[in-house]
Amino acid sequence: MHSKKIVRLAAVNWAVFVKGFLFQIFTVGIIVAVFSLIVSDFFVAVSGAVAEAGILDAFSGMINGIFDLFNGKISGAALGEAIEKFFGTIKDFFELVPDFASNLALSVVLFVVATTLLYFLSGMTDLPTLYCLNKFMSTNNSGFYTWSYFRQFVNSLWYNFLRMVAGVVIDTVIIAAVIGSALLFFVNIGIAGAVISILFALVLCAIRVNIFAFWLPCRLVTGEKITKSFKDGLKTSLDGFWWLFLNNLIIIAVCAAVCFALVFILHNIILALCLCFVVFCVATYFLNCSALVHYYENIGKPYFTKKVNIGLSDEG
Repeated sequence: MHSKKIVRLAAVNWAVFVKGFLFQIFTVGIIVAVFSLIVSDFFVAVSGAVAEAGILDAFSGMINGIFDLFNGKISGAALGEAIEKFFGTIKDFFELVPDFASNLALSVVLFVVATTLLYFLSGMTDLPTLYCLNKFMSTNNSGFYTWSYFRQFVNSLWYNFLRMVAGVVIDTVIIAAVIGSALLFFVNIGIAGAVISILFALVLCAIRVNIFAFWLPCRLVTGEKITKSFKDGLKTSLDGFWWLFLNNLIIIAVCAAVCFALVFILHNIILALCLCFVVFCVATYFLNCSALVHYYENIGKPYFTKKVNIGLSDEG
């Protein structure tokens, strides 16, 4: 599995991760800031209208009324009044927020655009990160991250476009498969089915990572074009596929477990999401290290995983 080598490579090149992480924060920060700036007035208006119209209180009263009706505490007429009150608050809400439909449509469109940009730009650090890691593994010197980021910028754009197109197709299949399995298993065996569905999702995610794992390592080591390196990388990954899969599955499972724990433990959802973003970046970094180590092992090329003061390669 080469776990020790992966961890050692990741630890020695921690500065590479930090620089890539800062680029990620900068990118995400700009997109979120621009999106928030555009839609903030609308969301403030919606939030104020919800409070002024009393939608949440009316909704709570309606739900409580349904339970009270089943428990025999209120009559059907009383429940009808609660429902009528709720729909009345909805009417008041639309009167308080002018052009709600058009503003909502604009917000949805902007959200889709922002999400697409995040999906696309999140991979812009992959190539420079792998470039520095590969340089370290081959020369014992990781080089300059910022320089490699801009030097590889055009290649990163092309790679990320192809990755996004292929990724959308694969992600759609994964989501459909997970939802289908969740409905199938959860309906039949309850909570155990939900657990099975989560494990199934983790396995599919690990397979997805495997498909793309050797794409950039092959590009960097052989110097092939982006499209050809994907084909050759995929062929190379078939040798030792399951060891790579197991490593990736462990990394993804740990990442998912930590994120779930953060969401359930922390009461501040914004803080939890921010920490989940950090965990995701760390996991991505380890997946990149895993891809490079396994690629070097598969092609039988010696490499460094720690800093040494001699001119001999370190395969351990």
